[in-house]
Amino acid sequence: RQCVCQSGVVFTQVIDNQQLVQIECCAKTLWFVPFWDGFSRDGNLDENSFLYPNPLNRSKMNYLMILPAALVPIVIGAVWYNPKVMGTVWMKAAGLSEEKLRSANRLKILGVSIILSLMLAFLMPSIVVHQSHIFSIFADLGNDPDAIADRDAFIEKYGHLYRTFKHGVLHGVIAAFFFVLPVFGINALFERKGFRYVAINVGYWIITLGLMGGIVCQLL
Repeated sequence: RQCVCQSGVVFTQVIDNQQLVQIECCAKTLWFVPFWDGFSRDGNLDENSFLYPNPLNRSKMNYLMILPAALVPIVIGAVWYNPKVMGTVWMKAAGLSEEKLRSANRLKILGVSIILSLMLAFLMPSIVVHQSHIFSIFADLGNDPDAIADRDAFIEKYGHLYRTFKHGVLHGVIAAFFFVLPVFGINALFERKGFRYVAINVGYWIITLGLMGGIVCQLL
């Protein structure tokens, strides 16, 4: 079950009756599999490493991947709300002027946006990673060795399932439609905002949460 990487070797590994694509090891004995196979790990590092966990034991997650996921709202927002994309239309729909935008404290807006993006990124695993819920189920059992053994056995056997980029995108998009859309829609109704206002903002969050979900689901 353990995948062993040796320099210059090309091989196919079968794990839990699932055949992975061929893996080619480079001179530094790094092995990679495309996003849709749900694995991308460094064969040289300890299988119990916090930063690079054993792909067959997803009980240890790479929580540093929260950081790139948190940057997605900022990067996508800079593109989406650019005047050459949706920025001009959004300003009209939101009732904003260029003068009002220029008078804002941009550093304050950016700083608060990063904090809020981090909060959102920390929530994403519970939305896109099915296995994340197993830890809350066993949380009250403390250090019970039987409970820990059952949890680890479950994660080892099923921890790799649905851990792909496209699956994370799917759940991120679903979250945007069934959470962001109702929230923006209700607010827009009471604020007397039009359909265009809702469509522009929800469109941004569909793309953003989709990419965040993909990054977290694949790399966490």
